[in-house]
Amino acid sequence: MRYTVWSNPVQFTYTTSILSRATVFHILATLLTIIPPLLMAYRSQGFWLRTATYREQPEIHFKHEVIMLADLAKGGQVGWATFNTVNDFLVENVRIPVIKSREEDNNRDGVLDGLTISMQMPVRPEEEVVGVTAILLFDIKLHTFSSVSMTGLVLLSGSGYSGSMVDMVGDITMVQREHLAHRGRDTRYLDSPVPKDSELPEDFHIPTILKEYSERNISVRLENSYTTWSPGRGLPYFTLSATIRYPVQTLSYTPGFWQVIKWGWVQYLSVLLVFMYVATSIKTFVFSQQILPTLVTQPGKQ
Repeated sequence: MRYTVWSNPVQFTYTTSILSRATVFHILATLLTIIPPLLMAYRSQGFWLRTATYREQPEIHFKHEVIMLADLAKGGQVGWATFNTVNDFLVENVRIPVIKSREEDNNRDGVLDGLTISMQMPVRPEEEVVGVTAILLFDIKLHTFSSVSMTGLVLLSGSGYSGSMVDMVGDITMVQREHLAHRGRDTRYLDSPVPKDSELPEDFHIPTILKEYSERNISVRLENSYTTWSPGRGLPYFTLSATIRYPVQTLSYTPGFWQVIKWGWVQYLSVLLVFMYVATSIKTFVFSQQILPTLVTQPGKQ
């Protein structure tokens, strides 16, 4: 009883002159093996990887910079901000709130997962709050591909009948108007959306701030949000509370040269292997059956 440990095929060599039908057939078969797979992969869309996506949880920190404005039923606004210029505009309508905030890392991976904040603004007995708007500023960083550092803005707002409290919950979501680079450093939007050094009242008008902020190619906003307005009057303060989560983001970027080449090569190779198998079978049949005359050399013979 014999046990087969290895086997290899017998190889025949087929030779011919350069100017022959067999040579022309070989060249044409080779070209038809290489070129059509390239055309098929290219025409099937997505051959060149122009954009790609990845998931990353941004490094987000609350900067403790706030603008809070409350609309009154009889007209006018009261509020407070961490920016002295805003407080100067409010004059006697400044109401310094009690602010409590806490950021937590729930899964203890070293990246913060959310912010819980409460702002209690004192109001007078005759003042009825029918709406509230708050702007919170965040320091946001990305590290996986390009290193992005930016200042993000989150708008909190609610309105209703004379109220005593508004409660909000939502996720910070990154908004892209252009793709991230695959490497490098991006600090274009590191400056605060709130013009701290300006002395013009219109620069601190919330619609103006939001309009200029929305023109940024990379920004954040509150998504998946829910707001509960609690009516009430006569209380010594109005409370705005919010729970803001920092979830993992799906971000798009422009891939680098080698990633583009790798992606294209994988698509080309997957089609090329099929053509190579078919071409090899055809060549074997043509030459082994001597459809095109060639000189056959057997192994071990000259």
